[in-house]
Amino acid sequence: MNAITRNKLKRRRNAEAGAEGAKATPTSSGTSRGTVAGMPAINIEFTVEELDRIKARAASANKSMRAHAHDVLVDEADRLAFVEGAAAIARRMLTDAMARFPEGQR
Repeated sequence: MNAITRNKLKRRRNAEAGAEGAKATPTSSGTSRGTVAGMPAINIEFTVEELDRIKARAASANKSMRAHAHDVLVDEADRLAFVEGAAAIARRMLTDAMARFPEGQR
């Protein structure tokens, strides 16, 4: 048995014995890689220049591109939720202040 065949068998065994919910999925080269079943994923297209900037930023943060992209997307979603919540509170406070204080006392 040659090294390539041994590696394929090893990957197959690892995928079959992997974490619960893991399954083997073929890659473009026909090999298998373990993935967690049911985990949502996205594919995003970038220009070469955008990708270079993202790679540089991920490297400066000592993160993989995957980890950096994940963190940026989740942080932005959390930031937007925070800002929307804060704006709603500010609107309620402003409405209350406008009702409690006459025009000249605001």
